[in-house]
Amino acid sequence: MSDEDQDSRDAPSPPETPRTDIPQEDWAKLVPVSSRYTQEFYLLKYSPVVVGRASASDLAITSGHLSRRHAEVRYNPKSRSYFVLDFSSKNGTFINKKKVASHDLADGDVVQFHREIFRFELLEPGDGADSNKPPAEIEFELASDSGDAGPEEPPVELELEDEA
Repeated sequence: MSDEDQDSRDAPSPPETPRTDIPQEDWAKLVPVSSRYTQEFYLLKYSPVVVGRASASDLAITSGHLSRRHAEVRYNPKSRSYFVLDFSSKNGTFINKKKVASHDLADGDVVQFHREIFRFELLEPGDGADSNKPPAEIEFELASDSGDAGPEEPPVELELEDEA
């Protein structure tokens, strides 16, 4: 299936939310569960963080299983908490193996964008985050991705294995 065919199945992109900085004491990170990723984690220093396969995404994941704009991770300054918002993606967003449209995040939650699995972690003071560095615009590279859309349900195991 071509990218053009895949793009036509993506839900219309919601309007963009203006980006705001998150106070350093409330920073968090998404840690890839699988060793298939080249980065250790993605630091959440601003909100929202767009997750998707488009290179313009804040957290760009090179997987044909994700929509161009798949989901957002947002920070709520009033409650000083995070939540994830799925953009009606075809393959879904899951929190702790349950498909969600929107969900509050708690420290240790497993966040899954189709088959791409991350652990949400709140940062502790002195956790190695450098406040002088700009927020990273990371493109996650997968060691292998066969392009097979696979099942609609998330895998039973949290550990991802090569799909080849």
